Amino acid sequence: MGLISPRFFESMASKSLVFCEESSLYESIFPDLLYASFNKDLSDFRRNFFYYLKNDSIRNEIVNRAYEYVHANHTWDIRVNLLLRKINAFNN
Repeated sequence: MGLISPRFFESMASKSLVFCEESSLYESIFPDLLYASFNKDLSDFRRNFFYYLKNDSIRNEIVNRAYEYVHANHTWDIRVNLLLRKINAFNN
């Protein structure tokens, strides 16, 4: 259906590192470097997990970039206003 759980946005908005399996869905919603990815078969999950755990500066760059992105593009105010604009355009 192309839906994504609000937990991804909520996690980014609370400055948590988000891990997502490689998917065109996440790539279409989030720009590069806003989350950590892993293979669908989990073959590289452990390696990636410990990589980000050990590399504070890289992890913090991703977390801060995601935080800024979510607050600039995916707050409830922004989404409601977008929905209202679409409803108004549809009705006119």
